[in-house]
Amino acid sequence: YVDVLQNVFAVSSLSVADPLLSASKSFKVCSSYTELAQCDIVIIAHPTELHVEAVEFFRSKAKALLIEKPLGLTYEESEGIVSILAQSRVTAMCGLTGLYHPEFRAMYTLLPQIGAVTHVREILHEASPELQIYLQNERGVLTINGIHTLHRFWKIAHLLSPTETLRIEGVSLKKGAFPGAVGEDRATGVLRLAGSTFQFDVAYVNGPNCANGWPIEYVTEIQGTHGAIRVTGWERCDSSIGGRWENAYAHPDGPLHGTSQYPRIRLGIIEQVRDFFRFFREGGRLHHT
Repeated sequence: YVDVLQNVFAVSSLSVADPLLSASKSFKVCSSYTELAQCDIVIIAHPTELHVEAVEFFRSKAKALLIEKPLGLTYEESEGIVSILAQSRVTAMCGLTGLYHPEFRAMYTLLPQIGAVTHVREILHEASPELQIYLQNERGVLTINGIHTLHRFWKIAHLLSPTETLRIEGVSLKKGAFPGAVGEDRATGVLRLAGSTFQFDVAYVNGPNCANGWPIEYVTEIQGTHGAIRVTGWERCDSSIGGRWENAYAHPDGPLHGTSQYPRIRLGIIEQVRDFFRFFREGGRLHHT
Protein backbone atom coordinates (compact mmCIF):
# COMPACT_ATOMS: atom_id res chain seq x y z
CA TYR A 1 0.00 0.00 0.00
CA VAL A 2 2.83 2.42 0.79
CA ASP A 3 4.32 1.94 -2.69
CA VAL A 4 0.97 2.49 -4.41
CA LEU A 5 -0.07 5.46 -2.29
CA GLN A 6 3.24 7.28 -2.78
CA ASN A 7 4.19 6.36 -6.33
CA VAL A 8 0.78 6.13 -8.03
CA PHE A 9 -1.48 8.46 -6.07
CA ALA A 10 1.24 10.86 -4.85
CA VAL A 11 0.02 10.90 -1.23
CA SER A 12 2.27 13.45 0.45
CA SER A 13 1.49 12.85 4.12
CA LEU A 14 1.72 9.18 5.06
CA SER A 15 2.09 7.40 8.41
CA VAL A 16 2.59 3.68 8.95
CA ALA A 17 1.93 1.88 12.25
CA ASP A 18 4.15 -1.18 12.53
CA PRO A 19 6.18 -2.04 15.66
CA LEU A 20 8.71 -4.01 13.58
CA LEU A 21 9.30 -1.33 10.95
CA SER A 22 12.47 0.76 11.04
CA ALA A 23 12.49 4.51 10.51
CA SER A 24 11.86 5.82 7.00
CA LYS A 25 12.66 9.12 5.27
CA SER A 26 9.56 8.95 3.05
CA PHE A 27 6.86 8.37 5.68
CA LYS A 28 6.30 8.57 9.43
CA VAL A 29 6.66 5.31 11.36
CA CYS A 30 4.55 4.67 14.48
CA SER A 31 4.61 1.73 16.87
CA SER A 32 0.81 1.50 17.32
CA TYR A 33 -2.27 2.29 15.27
CA THR A 34 -3.51 4.45 18.14
CA GLU A 35 -0.90 7.01 17.01
CA LEU A 36 -2.82 7.43 13.73
CA ALA A 37 -5.79 9.14 15.34
CA GLN A 38 -5.26 12.34 13.32
CA CYS A 39 -5.25 10.58 9.93
CA ASP A 40 -8.21 11.25 7.63
CA ILE A 41 -7.97 8.00 5.67
CA VAL A 42 -6.83 4.76 7.31
CA ILE A 43 -5.99 1.40 5.74
CA ILE A 44 -6.38 -1.39 8.29
CA ALA A 45 -3.99 -4.10 7.08
CA HIS A 46 -2.95 -5.81 10.31
CA PRO A 47 -4.05 -9.30 11.54
CA THR A 48 -7.79 -10.00 11.27
CA GLU A 49 -7.94 -10.67 15.01
CA LEU A 50 -7.42 -6.92 15.59
CA HIS A 51 -10.01 -5.63 13.10
CA VAL A 52 -12.85 -5.17 15.60
CA GLU A 53 -10.81 -3.08 18.04
CA ALA A 54 -9.25 -1.04 15.22
CA VAL A 55 -12.64 -0.28 13.63
CA GLU A 56 -13.97 0.71 17.06
CA PHE A 57 -11.00 3.04 17.52
CA PHE A 58 -11.25 4.76 14.12
CA ARG A 59 -15.04 4.89 13.76
CA SER A 60 -15.24 8.42 15.18
CA LYS A 61 -11.76 9.61 14.17
CA ALA A 62 -11.16 8.75 10.50
CA LYS A 63 -13.21 9.90 7.51
CA ALA A 64 -12.65 6.70 5.51
CA LEU A 65 -11.50 3.14 6.29
CA LEU A 66 -10.17 0.53 3.88
CA ILE A 67 -10.17 -2.76 5.82
CA GLU A 68 -8.15 -5.63 4.36
CA LYS A 69 -9.92 -8.92 3.78
CA PRO A 70 -11.28 -10.83 5.53
CA LEU A 71 -13.41 -8.31 7.39
CA GLY A 72 -13.68 -10.62 10.42
CA LEU A 73 -12.70 -14.12 11.51
CA THR A 74 -16.32 -15.31 11.44
CA TYR A 75 -19.61 -14.31 9.85
CA GLU A 76 -20.87 -13.03 13.21
CA GLU A 77 -17.73 -10.94 13.79
CA SER A 78 -18.00 -9.47 10.29
CA GLU A 79 -21.65 -8.60 10.90
CA GLY A 80 -20.59 -6.87 14.11
CA ILE A 81 -18.04 -4.77 12.24
CA VAL A 82 -20.65 -3.79 9.64
CA SER A 83 -23.00 -2.79 12.48
CA ILE A 84 -20.28 -0.59 14.04
CA LEU A 85 -19.64 1.07 10.68
CA ALA A 86 -23.34 1.57 9.96
CA GLN A 87 -23.73 3.50 13.24
CA SER A 88 -20.83 5.82 12.42
CA ARG A 89 -20.30 8.40 9.68
CA VAL A 90 -17.14 6.87 8.27
CA THR A 91 -16.84 5.67 4.66
CA ALA A 92 -15.81 2.00 4.67
CA MET A 93 -14.67 -0.61 2.16
CA CYS A 94 -13.24 -4.14 2.48
CA GLY A 95 -10.03 -4.69 0.52
CA LEU A 96 -10.47 -7.43 -2.07
CA THR A 97 -7.85 -6.96 -4.79
CA GLY A 98 -9.14 -10.08 -6.57
CA LEU A 99 -12.09 -8.03 -7.82
CA TYR A 100 -9.83 -5.50 -9.49
CA HIS A 101 -7.16 -7.40 -11.41
CA PRO A 102 -7.21 -6.50 -15.13
CA GLU A 103 -7.96 -10.05 -16.29
CA PHE A 104 -11.12 -10.12 -14.15
CA ARG A 105 -12.17 -6.61 -15.16
CA ALA A 106 -11.94 -7.81 -18.78
CA MET A 107 -14.10 -10.80 -17.82
CA TYR A 108 -16.87 -8.58 -16.42
CA THR A 109 -17.05 -6.51 -19.62
CA LEU A 110 -17.34 -9.67 -21.75
CA LEU A 111 -20.31 -11.15 -19.86
CA PRO A 112 -23.05 -9.56 -22.05
CA GLN A 113 -21.48 -11.11 -25.17
CA ILE A 114 -21.85 -14.79 -24.21
CA GLY A 115 -25.62 -14.88 -23.83
CA ALA A 116 -27.40 -16.37 -20.83
CA VAL A 117 -24.84 -17.68 -18.35
CA THR A 118 -25.42 -21.33 -17.49
CA HIS A 119 -22.32 -22.28 -15.52
CA VAL A 120 -19.51 -20.55 -13.58
CA ARG A 121 -16.59 -22.51 -12.16
CA GLU A 122 -13.47 -21.37 -10.31
CA ILE A 123 -10.44 -23.33 -9.16
CA LEU A 124 -8.00 -21.58 -6.83
CA HIS A 125 -5.26 -23.93 -5.61
CA GLU A 126 -2.01 -22.84 -4.01
CA ALA A 127 0.87 -25.21 -3.22
CA SER A 128 3.55 -24.97 -0.52
CA PRO A 129 4.29 -26.85 2.72
CA GLU A 130 4.64 -23.42 4.38
CA LEU A 131 0.91 -22.69 3.92
CA GLN A 132 0.26 -24.64 7.14
CA ILE A 133 1.05 -21.45 9.07
CA TYR A 134 -2.28 -19.98 7.87
CA LEU A 135 -4.29 -22.95 9.21
CA GLN A 136 -3.39 -22.69 12.90
CA ASN A 137 -6.84 -21.48 13.97
CA GLU A 138 -10.34 -22.26 12.72
CA ARG A 139 -9.94 -19.83 9.85
CA GLY A 140 -9.13 -21.99 6.82
CA VAL A 141 -8.59 -21.65 3.09
CA LEU A 142 -12.21 -20.62 2.43
CA THR A 143 -11.81 -17.48 4.54
CA ILE A 144 -8.29 -16.65 3.39
CA ASN A 145 -8.44 -17.35 -0.36
CA GLY A 146 -12.04 -18.38 -1.04
CA ILE A 147 -13.35 -14.96 -0.07
CA HIS A 148 -11.99 -13.65 -3.40
CA THR A 149 -13.85 -16.40 -5.28
CA LEU A 150 -17.12 -15.79 -3.43
CA HIS A 151 -16.99 -12.04 -4.04
CA ARG A 152 -16.30 -12.64 -7.72
CA PHE A 153 -19.34 -14.91 -7.81
CA TRP A 154 -21.38 -12.20 -6.11
CA LYS A 155 -20.24 -9.59 -8.64
CA ILE A 156 -20.97 -11.86 -11.62
CA ALA A 157 -24.41 -12.64 -10.19
CA HIS A 158 -25.08 -8.95 -9.55
CA LEU A 159 -24.16 -8.07 -13.13
CA LEU A 160 -26.39 -10.85 -14.47
CA SER A 161 -29.40 -10.13 -12.27
CA PRO A 162 -29.14 -7.30 -9.69
CA THR A 163 -32.43 -8.18 -7.98
CA GLU A 164 -32.01 -11.95 -7.57
CA THR A 165 -30.20 -13.69 -4.72
CA LEU A 166 -27.19 -15.95 -5.21
CA ARG A 167 -28.12 -18.91 -3.03
CA ILE A 168 -25.82 -21.44 -1.36
CA GLU A 169 -26.75 -25.01 -2.24
CA GLY A 170 -23.93 -26.82 -0.48
CA VAL A 171 -20.42 -26.38 0.91
CA SER A 172 -17.88 -29.03 1.91
CA LEU A 173 -14.84 -28.29 4.09
CA LYS A 174 -12.00 -30.82 4.38
CA LYS A 175 -8.70 -31.02 6.21
CA GLY A 176 -5.91 -33.54 6.47
CA ALA A 177 -3.35 -32.42 3.91
CA PHE A 178 -1.45 -30.60 6.68
CA PRO A 179 -1.11 -32.77 9.82
CA GLY A 180 -2.09 -30.91 12.97
CA ALA A 181 -3.69 -27.98 11.16
CA VAL A 182 -6.95 -26.69 12.67
CA GLY A 183 -8.46 -24.88 9.67
CA GLU A 184 -9.67 -26.59 6.50
CA ASP A 185 -7.21 -26.94 3.60
CA ARG A 186 -9.88 -27.53 0.93
CA ALA A 187 -13.33 -26.06 0.34
CA THR A 188 -15.76 -26.92 -2.44
CA GLY A 189 -19.26 -25.68 -3.00
CA VAL A 190 -22.22 -25.01 -5.27
CA LEU A 191 -24.30 -21.84 -5.46
CA ARG A 192 -27.24 -21.04 -7.76
CA LEU A 193 -28.72 -17.96 -9.38
CA ALA A 194 -31.95 -18.74 -11.25
CA GLY A 195 -30.73 -20.97 -14.14
CA SER A 196 -27.01 -20.49 -13.45
CA THR A 197 -24.79 -22.83 -11.42
CA PHE A 198 -21.69 -21.52 -9.62
CA GLN A 199 -19.06 -24.04 -8.46
CA PHE A 200 -15.84 -23.40 -6.56
CA ASP A 201 -12.85 -25.50 -5.51
CA VAL A 202 -10.35 -23.71 -3.27
CA ALA A 203 -7.39 -25.52 -1.70
CA TYR A 204 -3.97 -25.37 -0.10
CA VAL A 205 -1.72 -28.18 -1.37
CA ASN A 206 0.97 -29.64 0.90
CA GLY A 207 3.73 -29.88 -1.67
CA PRO A 208 5.66 -27.87 -4.26
CA ASN A 209 3.08 -28.00 -7.09
CA CYS A 210 -0.62 -28.18 -7.88
CA ALA A 211 -2.15 -30.67 -10.34
CA ASN A 212 -1.11 -28.43 -13.26
CA GLY A 213 2.57 -28.79 -12.35
CA TRP A 214 2.97 -25.25 -11.01
CA PRO A 215 2.76 -23.74 -7.48
CA ILE A 216 -0.57 -22.11 -8.31
CA GLU A 217 -3.67 -23.11 -10.31
CA TYR A 218 -6.08 -20.21 -10.70
CA VAL A 219 -8.79 -20.58 -13.35
CA THR A 220 -12.29 -19.12 -13.79
CA GLU A 221 -14.56 -20.49 -16.52
CA ILE A 222 -17.93 -19.05 -17.52
CA GLN A 223 -20.20 -20.84 -20.00
CA GLY A 224 -23.02 -19.01 -21.75
CA THR A 225 -25.57 -19.90 -24.41
CA HIS A 226 -23.58 -18.00 -27.08
CA GLY A 227 -20.01 -18.39 -25.91
CA ALA A 228 -17.56 -18.82 -23.05
CA ILE A 229 -14.95 -16.92 -21.02
CA ARG A 230 -11.79 -18.35 -19.46
CA VAL A 231 -9.59 -16.43 -17.04
CA THR A 232 -6.19 -17.51 -15.77
CA GLY A 233 -5.63 -15.50 -12.61
CA TRP A 234 -2.82 -12.89 -12.67
CA GLU A 235 -2.25 -13.81 -16.32
CA ARG A 236 -4.93 -13.55 -19.04
CA CYS A 237 -8.58 -13.48 -20.12
CA ASP A 238 -9.86 -15.20 -23.27
CA SER A 239 -13.34 -15.47 -24.76
CA SER A 240 -14.99 -17.70 -27.32
CA ILE A 241 -17.88 -16.26 -29.30
CA GLY A 242 -19.18 -18.52 -32.06
CA GLY A 243 -16.46 -21.10 -31.44
CA ARG A 244 -13.45 -18.86 -32.01
CA TRP A 245 -11.17 -18.06 -29.06
CA GLU A 246 -9.73 -14.55 -28.80
CA ASN A 247 -7.56 -12.90 -26.19
CA ALA A 248 -9.09 -9.96 -24.29
CA TYR A 249 -6.20 -9.33 -21.90
CA ALA A 250 -2.71 -10.76 -21.38
CA HIS A 251 -0.27 -9.61 -18.70
CA PRO A 252 2.77 -7.98 -20.34
CA ASP A 253 5.15 -10.24 -18.38
CA GLY A 254 3.57 -13.35 -19.90
CA PRO A 255 2.43 -16.59 -18.20
CA LEU A 256 2.57 -16.99 -14.44
CA HIS A 257 4.43 -20.24 -13.78
CA GLY A 258 5.47 -19.51 -10.22
CA THR A 259 3.77 -18.24 -7.11
CA SER A 260 1.92 -14.91 -7.01
CA GLN A 261 4.20 -11.97 -7.69
CA TYR A 262 3.91 -8.46 -6.30
CA PRO A 263 4.08 -6.63 -9.69
CA ARG A 264 0.95 -8.54 -10.72
CA ILE A 265 -0.84 -8.13 -7.40
CA ARG A 266 0.05 -4.42 -7.51
CA LEU A 267 -2.22 -3.92 -10.55
CA GLY A 268 -5.22 -5.02 -8.46
CA ILE A 269 -4.16 -2.89 -5.49
CA ILE A 270 -3.97 0.22 -7.70
CA GLU A 271 -7.51 -0.24 -9.05
CA GLN A 272 -8.84 -1.12 -5.60
CA VAL A 273 -7.39 2.06 -4.07
CA ARG A 274 -8.68 4.09 -7.03
CA ASP A 275 -12.21 2.72 -6.47
CA PHE A 276 -11.89 3.41 -2.72
CA PHE A 277 -10.93 7.06 -3.32
CA ARG A 278 -13.72 7.44 -5.91
CA PHE A 279 -16.28 5.95 -3.50
CA PHE A 280 -15.11 8.33 -0.75
CA ARG A 281 -15.16 11.42 -3.00
CA GLU A 282 -18.69 10.60 -4.14
CA GLY A 283 -19.93 10.48 -0.56
CA GLY A 284 -20.37 6.72 -0.32
CA ARG A 285 -20.86 5.11 3.07
CA LEU A 286 -20.63 1.31 3.05
CA HIS A 287 -19.07 -0.17 -0.11
CA HIS A 288 -20.64 -3.40 -1.45
CA THR A 289 -17.53 -5.36 -0.40
